[in-house]
Amino acid sequence: MHAVEHLEQVLNRVQFIADLALIAKCQQSELKLALTLISEIADSYSQKNKCCEKTMSSYFDTN
Repeated sequence: MHAVEHLEQVLNRVQFIADLALIAKCQQSELKLALTLISEIADSYSQKNKCCEKTMSSYFDTN
């Protein structure tokens, strides 16, 4: 899987969790759990893709 496709998949998962938490009108503890899941997904992606940082930043660089 290419880095951009993987990033898209990660962002889709984050969006799904965020949307679900908003739609479900979560209690504070449930919202905290949803935010923790989002944080862990983002951190996991970040740790796995440190080697691709230059590639990804150049992909999004508009200059």
